[in-house]
Amino acid sequence: MAFFWDATFIQDAMFGCDQYQVGFNDMKYCNEALDVIHDQAQAELDQEARRELHIEAANIVNEEQPVGIIYFTVGIAAYNDRVHNLFPGPWGGPGVSYIWVELE
Repeated sequence: MAFFWDATFIQDAMFGCDQYQVGFNDMKYCNEALDVIHDQAQAELDQEARRELHIEAANIVNEEQPVGIIYFTVGIAAYNDRVHNLFPGPWGGPGVSYIWVELE
């Protein structure tokens, strides 16, 4: 299975108690404290407090390790400042048809 987190870094799609059969929680993992932390992080507006909640959630998942993660990818969006209109995000860019390269 390959999985990409979205920009919120909330991992409940894979580790939420209510995500078995409707999400990606195929291992039937459930930690109600983790669900509470995810809910708090989604509602938190203070960036530092949200960051701490993300760290706490990640520590729970790392300690309990409901699934083994064996590979992390690293992607390069562009090599040159001649590439224009490329705004990579958590789900990729806007599409190749919107990107253009300035000729030398």
